[in-house]
Amino acid sequence: LYSIRRFCDRQEHSFTFSRLMGQADNLVNNTFSAMQDFGTRVDQLKFDTVYQPIVRLPNAEIHHFEVLVRFYDDDGKLIPTQELVSFAEQVNMVHRLDLAMLRRNLKWITSQLDQGITARVAVNISGHSLGNPDFCRSVIALFERHREALGQLMLEITETAEIADIDTAAKWIARFREFGVEICLDDFGTGASNFRYLSAMDIDYVKIDGESIR
Repeated sequence: LYSIRRFCDRQEHSFTFSRLMGQADNLVNNTFSAMQDFGTRVDQLKFDTVYQPIVRLPNAEIHHFEVLVRFYDDDGKLIPTQELVSFAEQVNMVHRLDLAMLRRNLKWITSQLDQGITARVAVNISGHSLGNPDFCRSVIALFERHREALGQLMLEITETAEIADIDTAAKWIARFREFGVEICLDDFGTGASNFRYLSAMDIDYVKIDGESIR
């Protein structure tokens, strides 16, 4: 489906079924190749992370750091993050990225604590991932192994993909919070579903989209 959508987007008004069928093999092969490359990079943690400070307005003190992922192509050129996340969600692989980010950052928090440094970090989790029970169980397993780091961890739920089953997601979020992990809802105000999330899930922080307050 991802291959077909990409083809249709590029063809605009010149789309024909015969043209699609003529390129179907190449489209599918290119998609599978991209999926394989993405999976390898994620599983081997071959990506960079950037720590963006989030400050309190009254005194400009750092409240926490939001962790941003950075991928580069073979020529060293930065791949736009939104493009990457969109691809991962459409091919049902974003949960692997989210889990890899958690793995890396729990280790980072632990290393900081070993040096006597406390730094709270927020790791983005796609709403799509919350609908994957295997992902959620893997998160719990990570939490069990890194309990000492959880006081410095926040999960930031993004709305790049809508949460399909809010009730189930709310149960997993409640389970995460039992470990002392705080939950943040990202980009509040960009969609009507935000209000449904607030009423259904236990949220510690809300990040209001800039367009909503201008």
